Amino acid sequence: MSSRKGFCFAALTAALILAAAFCISLTVCSQEPGNGRYNGLTEKYREETEKEYLECVRRILAEEGYSGCGLNLTFRREAGSPRRYSLTVHHRRLERLDEDRRERICARLTGVSIGENGPAAVELIW
Repeated sequence: MSSRKGFCFAALTAALILAAAFCISLTVCSQEPGNGRYNGLTEKYREETEKEYLECVRRILAEEGYSGCGLNLTFRREAGSPRRYSLTVHHRRLERLDEDRRERICARLTGVSIGENGPAAVELIW
């Protein structure tokens, strides 16, 4: 009878240890960024959307004669609201533009939306 109690005790202890290890590993995995399927797909979608947006902006700037511009796309997100993007365009020749031409370029760039987040705020810097 003693050996049967020892076996049951050992089996119960092993089962409890395995259950605790399983729970701890799930907790650690769920805290890793981008671990969930939804988060990974959402982040990949955002990356693709931002990439498409920048390609469109480069195409517009090339049409305007500024193919070598540096672009800086940043975002800010407040709790419970979608991302708000800001686009900064860097080009030395932008310094020589008159105000009307700058406004026209900004208007064209502001008209391009980034997925469901809408357009970005545009700033031209030389």
